Amino acid sequence: MFSTNPNHIFTDFSCKVPITKYSLILSFLCILLMIAPASAFSGGGSGTEADPYQISNVAELQNMSLDLSANYTLINDIDASDTVNWNTGDGFDPIGDSSNKFTGTFDGNEFIISNLTINRSGERYVGLFGYTAGSFITNVSLEKTNVTGGDYHVGGLVGYNSGGSINKSYSMGNVTGTNYVGGLVGTNRDGTINTSYSTGNVTGTDNVGGLVGENWDASINQGYSTCNVDGDSDVGGLVGWNEGSGVVTQSYSTGSVTGSSDVGGLVGTNYGGSINTSYSTGTVAGNDDVGGLVGENNNYIYQSYSTGTVNGSTDVGGLVGKNNDGSVNQSYSTGTVSGSNYVGGLVGNNSDGSVVDQSYWDIDTSGQASSDEGDGRTTENMTHPYNSHTTYLSWDFTDVWGIHGGINDGYPALLSLTNFPPNVSITKPEASSYISDIFFVNASVTDPNGDSYISSVYLNNTTGNIASYTDLPQDNYSVPFDSTFLVDGIYNITWESYENETADGLSGFQTINIHIDNTNPTLSVNDDTDEGNLSQDFVICNISFSDENLNSSTIAVYNASGLVGSNVSSISPHSVVFEDLEEGKYQLNATVSDKAGNVVEMTTREIVLDTTSPSINQIIAPSEANTGDNITIKLNATDNIGVETYNITVDGEEYRMEENSGNYTHNISIPASDSGTLVSSITYNCTFVDAAGNINSTDDVVIDVSILPVADFSASLTRGNTPLSVEFTDHSSGLVQTWNWDFGDGSTSTDQNPSHVFGSGNFTVYLTVENSNGTSSKELNVRAVDEPAYTVSPNEGALLSKYGDDMNFSINSTLYSSYEWFIDGTPLNGSGVTLYNNNTDDSVHLSYCNVNTSQYIAQEDFFMDVYNISAHVSNESIDRTDVFTWEWTVTNSSTEDADDIDQIINTTPEVNTSGNESYVRFNTSNQISEKTGIECSIDFVSFNTSNETDGIQIKIEVLNTSALNESDIDFSKNSVYQYLDISFNNESLVNDGSKNRSIEFKVLNNVGGGSLIIDTVYLKHKGTSGWQSYEPELIRNDFAYSYFIVRDIPGFSPFAVTADYEYDSGTRSDDGIPAYLKLQMLQNRSQSTKEDMDDKTVVTLGSESDEDIVQEDTTSDSSEQTIGDVPISDEGDNGQVLFIGIGVLVLFAILVLAFRKKEN
Repeated sequence: MFSTNPNHIFTDFSCKVPITKYSLILSFLCILLMIAPASAFSGGGSGTEADPYQISNVAELQNMSLDLSANYTLINDIDASDTVNWNTGDGFDPIGDSSNKFTGTFDGNEFIISNLTINRSGERYVGLFGYTAGSFITNVSLEKTNVTGGDYHVGGLVGYNSGGSINKSYSMGNVTGTNYVGGLVGTNRDGTINTSYSTGNVTGTDNVGGLVGENWDASINQGYSTCNVDGDSDVGGLVGWNEGSGVVTQSYSTGSVTGSSDVGGLVGTNYGGSINTSYSTGTVAGNDDVGGLVGENNNYIYQSYSTGTVNGSTDVGGLVGKNNDGSVNQSYSTGTVSGSNYVGGLVGNNSDGSVVDQSYWDIDTSGQASSDEGDGRTTENMTHPYNSHTTYLSWDFTDVWGIHGGINDGYPALLSLTNFPPNVSITKPEASSYISDIFFVNASVTDPNGDSYISSVYLNNTTGNIASYTDLPQDNYSVPFDSTFLVDGIYNITWESYENETADGLSGFQTINIHIDNTNPTLSVNDDTDEGNLSQDFVICNISFSDENLNSSTIAVYNASGLVGSNVSSISPHSVVFEDLEEGKYQLNATVSDKAGNVVEMTTREIVLDTTSPSINQIIAPSEANTGDNITIKLNATDNIGVETYNITVDGEEYRMEENSGNYTHNISIPASDSGTLVSSITYNCTFVDAAGNINSTDDVVIDVSILPVADFSASLTRGNTPLSVEFTDHSSGLVQTWNWDFGDGSTSTDQNPSHVFGSGNFTVYLTVENSNGTSSKELNVRAVDEPAYTVSPNEGALLSKYGDDMNFSINSTLYSSYEWFIDGTPLNGSGVTLYNNNTDDSVHLSYCNVNTSQYIAQEDFFMDVYNISAHVSNESIDRTDVFTWEWTVTNSSTEDADDIDQIINTTPEVNTSGNESYVRFNTSNQISEKTGIECSIDFVSFNTSNETDGIQIKIEVLNTSALNESDIDFSKNSVYQYLDISFNNESLVNDGSKNRSIEFKVLNNVGGGSLIIDTVYLKHKGTSGWQSYEPELIRNDFAYSYFIVRDIPGFSPFAVTADYEYDSGTRSDDGIPAYLKLQMLQNRSQSTKEDMDDKTVVTLGSESDEDIVQEDTTSDSSEQTIGDVPISDEGDNGQVLFIGIGVLVLFAILVLAFRKKEN
């Protein structure tokens, strides 16, 4: 009975409890459960083909017995370890039996059922499925199975398969029974088994097989077994008994097989069945009818083989033990064979009527030199590359068999069961061929199994790989290599193709050797080889050559019609004479080639054969000429092969003539009288030479020459101021006899070298000279003018403009002049520049240049710059250039009018850097305005920054107080000591990227007789919100100035220093310093110290020192102290001492009160 508990299918229901009321109830329930009818399948699904039952555990697997015609599918792996304890040790109950057969379908979906135990030694039809009839089982995976059955039909998957189909399934484990025992199926009757296998151990008595015990009228296709099989009779590595129309095809076995009779590596007995394209490799041992493939064959074996060792007693063969009315065709065996009676390398006993055809055994490996049938061959003849004339005659090595040195020990193997590498054949270049330049490697590649593949091609030499192509696609059968960068020598080419669809990645290859030779042969032309123009009827060529891989040399001669003759030789030197040639032009060529196709050619030699001289037909030339004339000599000459040389000799000097369609000309320049050479005649002759060296010349011809005069003179001056005195010097030539001068002002002279004084004007001076052959004249221009006067604007040398303003420069000359304007040495032009009468032709009196600064400079962040403006005024009449210059400062100022700028200070700082911090300090002291004569009040400007300070500049513009807008200020213009604008060429650095910004400035102690009031000094700063006021810190005082500092300035822009002066003379002291100023300084000094208030502090202002001197009296009985250089004693000015003393006491009292208040 089956339990509905999926976790405990088979349970021992004996209840061992005390007999009580409860135990009686429990026992009664147990009995009810034991006699209860089986329930329906408990898993998912409905059992139909479209919705099969879903098996997820071993209990549901067992419950398939509840509906043997349903459809089932496995949805996960199942561990069936618990089955070892089921049914009191009998384990899993096979699904279906002879009475209730399984007729449904079961799809394992390649999920694994492991550790299944079936222990039913007393039962028939034992396996996961006991008995199947017309069922369909697929994708079942059994691992670690232990199946034990009784006397008939025991298999790991199916005990008895009647007409059913088993596909893509396997069993791994141990199977034990008596008769009809198989690792996968016990008996396969009228059924089919496809692409299935078994591994492990199979043990039985009769009809025992590694895959199937008995295969009766059934088929096994693409199955295999690696099981070790042990039985008594009809024992096979794959099938024990193959009967009727049973077919075994494309299958194999590899396990060892042991039995007594009818024992085969693949099939024990093939009785009426057929075995095709199958093999076995396992060891086979038995007594009678023992074969490496089949123990006893009663029907058909075709295209199969065995390689295992065979050991028996009687009827023992490497392929078949006994061939009893059977047929063996195109099969072979290689294993060692041993026995006592009827032992053969291929067949042990071949009965009458049996056929063995085109089948072989290895006489070397089998140890058997004979066989009852078959052909014995040596290992060499049977392995790759085999002797196709004696072995494997008519075998199909295209679709059935394959042979490869690395597969199956070099013996043929079945393509359907063995993966072969691609076959590679290099078709180009040929082995041992000679190669140069770029060459292609072509190959023919085929794969016996039809698998896809990729290829790699390698070019190697003794040093290793030189170049390669990898992972070439299947349709690429040609690759190029460039040998031009390789050293000459022997290389090998390997084309290797790899299967890329199989796990083993088999490859096939071919390697050939080639010779790479990129070195051209050497060729030299020997001295006796003809070239040029020859007066003969033959041509000689003689060459020498060499090359390690020499092919041949060829010498050929050509004329305009083509090849005249040629000669070929491979022996150096190669000499040939071409005779009986007609007059004319010839070309002589020679080439040498090597086996790699490298060719070197001799430079083509041009040869002319000719014996006829040129013909001179006509001469055209003058018979007389004058000095300075150019005359032309013209001749006509012809030759049957052409004139090569046409020269004329004039007064002993040879020249080449000009040629034009058979006419030859030459121009002769007769020296003029002023050339320094006087000639009275010229002599010439002409010579013509043809291509063969034949010469024809004219006689000497004389031309008479008349000498003409040539006028020439120079002047000591041609330009200058009036009166202009000029000396004239005659340089005429040509046998001059008379001189006639005309000075252009009505004066003349017949002297050879006269002098003359010119007034104001422009004059043309003429000289005419004469001899018996003619006259000649020359003229010269002379100018005399008054000294020019200039009007220049602006007339200041130093100019100042505000960026955006225009500046106009002008010059007026009393002479018509040429004008050029420059800025910093560069011609002044471009946008913003207006030029008037900028010319070079001495045509105007006035020129000016107007420059708009914002248009010409055109810089958004313009700061300031100084430009040099210059005007170059030239006048050809005085032969000089006068230069006028201006130094022009342009500034981008905050003021509206450049006239408001009294002074500009522009300088770079001193920078001290420590770590990432830089202290930047600008020294602007001692700068005095040229306008006002007042020194700029700003001495130093400083700040700290961590930014880059390269190129930083400061600009301080001292502005006129009139530029202040009274509506914008909250202080009186009259209080302004100095109005300034401080800016930098990097405002963002200074205003945004700096800190500790400070300004040190100074104020005159006395102005117009008034004395500075210290506490009225302020630094006013114009910010975005208006003017801000900063009270400065007095830092020192000298005779002329008081020095202040304002720290932590928020930014830089316009500033104003304000101060008031006291003009009451009664407050002055003897040393010229206002007494109230001394008192103020003393008060400031007292406020800044926290020393003993009883000590007295005095500020002494020296009249000569630039630094303030502070002396502190630390004794209470001092009799004298000084202010400045003036001693103050007890007997001095009591009023002055009293005044100072009262002030000190009042200040001390205020400080004491303030200090106590702070403490409270």
